Amino acid sequence: MRRLIKAILLLLILSQISLLSNSAILTEVDSTSLNLESMILKKNYTSHNPIYINSDDGFTVFEGLGTADNPYIIEGFNITTDEEFGIHISSTTKHFVVRNCYIDAVYASIFIEFVAPGTASIVENVCLNNELTNGKGIWISYSEETNIHGNICENNNYWGIELWGSYKSSIVENICSSNGQSGIVLVFSNHSIAAENICKDNEKNGIKVSLSGSCLLYDNRCSGNDFNGFFIDHSSGTSILNCTSKENGNTGILLRKTNGCLINYNFIINNKNYGFYISEGCDKNRIYYNNFIENDFFESSQAIDEGKENQWFHKFEEVGNYWSSWEGTGSYKLDGKSEAEDLYPQIELFEYEKNVEESTELLKFQIYCFWVIVLFLILRNTKINLVKSANFEN
Repeated sequence: MRRLIKAILLLLILSQISLLSNSAILTEVDSTSLNLESMILKKNYTSHNPIYINSDDGFTVFEGLGTADNPYIIEGFNITTDEEFGIHISSTTKHFVVRNCYIDAVYASIFIEFVAPGTASIVENVCLNNELTNGKGIWISYSEETNIHGNICENNNYWGIELWGSYKSSIVENICSSNGQSGIVLVFSNHSIAAENICKDNEKNGIKVSLSGSCLLYDNRCSGNDFNGFFIDHSSGTSILNCTSKENGNTGILLRKTNGCLINYNFIINNKNYGFYISEGCDKNRIYYNNFIENDFFESSQAIDEGKENQWFHKFEEVGNYWSSWEGTGSYKLDGKSEAEDLYPQIELFEYEKNVEESTELLKFQIYCFWVIVLFLILRNTKINLVKSANFEN
């Protein structure tokens, strides 16, 4: 009996940890994006020359102490220049924030490289018109745990934001539009997060993840891009949750040489080619609880699967995806040599907020059960100890 109780207690603890983790993600996804564009463009900037810092000593002219609680602040500048970089910071160990700057340079508005993990924050800047080949708005290189939040990156020759070799970084609530290649790109940046970004009207992809495992993309909106809304390339274990990929020139979401991804609760709408494209060499990805609406100019299936063992429905819950072109009976067949099909297509759209409520109620129930069992074990052990004590006295 005691072993059984301990086993139940252990299972409850593990499930509670899992639910707490999922609940945190779901709550963050549900938060409302700020209207950053109108907020930032109203700011007054002070003209300033390009800023180059290649050691901690270079920060001393700015306010702050370089600690986590009191970082150096580079703020409020208009840096319009014909030089390669507006702000270039490298080889530093102190904490710093670059915020509320307007930067129009030639190769990269903000370039951060080889700084200590968790020391860099790039917040609410306008980075645009970097016209040289490969020009970028924000370029983060080999700088782990960097925070990139609330920036506008527009009309750059190549990418709006590039994260290169920078593990565990976050790209949140940025607007990347009308760039010559992709809005946001993650390369060699495992375990990074891109959330609540708007990537629109870029000449290739909205968001591209390449050679970066176990990244999390949630609540992003990619629309009007010439190629794909999301392009996941050699980046196994990536999750795409509660995102919108709409009216892109090719595919809503494209996977290439990528395995074990989780694709849930997304709206994939009116993309010119397929809504979802799984290329050859992509195996064991899970694609369900999604909404596919009016994709595919050629009017065949809204998705194609050229890989192996990809799951288009939840096996235990017997729930697949919503397909606007489903005829209402039978399975939904996909294009591709895998001959995959969604055995449980749904007649109603999936709503992420509903899942949040259900998960929250389940979490409350699990917590209640957990403490009931803890109280039971405490009382039971107390009773046993009292009986032993009484027997000993006798």
